Amino acid sequence: MSRGLTDMFEAPFSQFLAAGAKDTRGLARAGDAAERMRALAEYAILDTPTEPAFDAIVELAAQICGTKMSAISLVCDDRQWIKAGHGLSLSETPIEHSVCAHTIRGAGLFVVPDASQHPLFRDHPLVRGGGLLRFYAGVPILSRDGVPLGALCVVDDAARPQGLDAVQAHTLTVLGKQVEAQLELRRAILVQEARIERERRLSRKLDHAANHDGLTGLCNRSQLIRAFEQCVGAPLDYAHPPALVLIDVDNLKRVNDGFGHAAGDLVLTELANRLRETLGPDALAARIGGDEFAVMLRQCPSIVEAAEIAGTLLHAANLPFLHEGRNLNCRISLGYAAAQDADDFATLHRKADQALASAKAAGRGCARAFSSALARAYDSERDMLEQARAALAEGRILPFYQPKVDLETGQLVGHEALLRVVTREGDITLPGTIAAAFEDRELAIALTDRMIESVLCDLSDARARGIDVGHVAINTTSFDFATGDFADRLLARLALRGIAPSMIEVEVTETVALGSGRDHVRHALVELAEAGVRVSLDDFGTGYASLTNVKQLPISALKIDRSFVSGLGSETDDSIVAAMSMLGTRMGLQIVAEGIETAEHVAILRRLGVRYGQGFYFSRAVSSTHLTELAAISASGRWAEHAPLSPQ
Repeated sequence: MSRGLTDMFEAPFSQFLAAGAKDTRGLARAGDAAERMRALAEYAILDTPTEPAFDAIVELAAQICGTKMSAISLVCDDRQWIKAGHGLSLSETPIEHSVCAHTIRGAGLFVVPDASQHPLFRDHPLVRGGGLLRFYAGVPILSRDGVPLGALCVVDDAARPQGLDAVQAHTLTVLGKQVEAQLELRRAILVQEARIERERRLSRKLDHAANHDGLTGLCNRSQLIRAFEQCVGAPLDYAHPPALVLIDVDNLKRVNDGFGHAAGDLVLTELANRLRETLGPDALAARIGGDEFAVMLRQCPSIVEAAEIAGTLLHAANLPFLHEGRNLNCRISLGYAAAQDADDFATLHRKADQALASAKAAGRGCARAFSSALARAYDSERDMLEQARAALAEGRILPFYQPKVDLETGQLVGHEALLRVVTREGDITLPGTIAAAFEDRELAIALTDRMIESVLCDLSDARARGIDVGHVAINTTSFDFATGDFADRLLARLALRGIAPSMIEVEVTETVALGSGRDHVRHALVELAEAGVRVSLDDFGTGYASLTNVKQLPISALKIDRSFVSGLGSETDDSIVAAMSMLGTRMGLQIVAEGIETAEHVAILRRLGVRYGQGFYFSRAVSSTHLTELAAISASGRWAEHAPLSPQ
């Protein structure tokens, strides 16, 4: 068209509405522009590209109404933006030029049959000068909440005194509703897309949480296993098998107890950061437990390369951790293993864990590699633990008794209860067959508990049969005292069976009495001694005990280790035994020699002042069924005339 409304909506239109700009601006803001802008934002439609659905509506509106131009315009706070236009080239106009701002003031069809006759526009120069805009008809477009957003309008440069006929007016109204329907469809799609995006974000968060450690952000065990399976499941992508490094933070509990859990968390997060900084892209770090980390090397050409990486990690992690201006020296131990062809993750983890256990046993703060020797040691330890559990469950842990004799009179003064394991075939085996069980806290306590119960049962039976067995010594471990209630439990058992505390002797080694748990041990021994239970220090002279240490414990007897007794006859060993005997006796302690095997041993020990002894010369450890026989031999006072009893 020649200089139609398209031209007028550009530069000339500001002149066209100059006279009515004030009124138009007021109309645009009468419906609360802020509320309209919030409603428009729900549809996210402003400044979007053209859409066929809206373009079709304006084209149909112009055709039905017989106008040269039509538009869907949205009224903003400072402009009128045209979403779809027919016969128009502009996309927006300033708000003061908006004719549609008048339309949204009403609730229905707004018609200007002849702008030259309209009170707002009749004096306008463009209307008087040529009537570029003569006819306008529009219907408001409302949001779902009834907020006016804009208008669907038709425009022409010729006046139409008759306006729109009924069909045209109804059609324009219906098409306006179609615009609203399209807007609602758009909003529904946006809501759905937003919901899907929220669900995607939530899914990503949940996936991250399910596969990562919350504190450090490292992968967790599940993700580590999946990464391993990916490596072994795609051998063509990896030239070498993976390797696994297990890391344990040494003394983290001490940091938590001494400086608070915030300090412990700092150590863990800082260690995670150091792992990230140290490792290359072909390695995956994970936190798999409270103070346990793991690193999977997706490709490991040799155990030598794994050793180099372990050394690098060890150096990085063992640097001090700074917390509130204070250095926390919290070191790590590492164990590593390379996967073999048939290894699954559990097998590889077991190998690395064996290596880690070796590093801890070596003093911590170091790295160890898995080896076949470690595997054999681990298998042996596992077998011992299984044997111990089975023997406990099946009642095959029994006390065997070795007599303790007065070397001057030849009289029986007591026994030492020695643990024996009865096999399912009935054979008697020594504690060495389950040695690993004594290093396991749970099993060690259970074994001592079983021994005490069996000894008390045998003592009750011997007393009922009138057999004088003297006192019985029971060996203990550091784990027994760590619970803090060992003395109370033992004394309660004695009271329950009516057994005098003096009939029981508790034996502790130097390692137990003077080790890291010495306070628990001392408190328990004091309580027992005050109740009348005897206390003896076993294997004296082989550890780091001194007579000063001995004085601090309520000990009634010292047991000289068999290693000194076996060397009797040599000047050195005789002197050592004589010194221990003299000092112990002056302190009021009984001196007991272990491992006596010959009459010559007895003679030398008597000459050196040792009053009591035990060993094969008198008898091997025997079952409770031989207690009567031992008592009879003691009554004769002639141990040397009897062959030592066998343990059967």
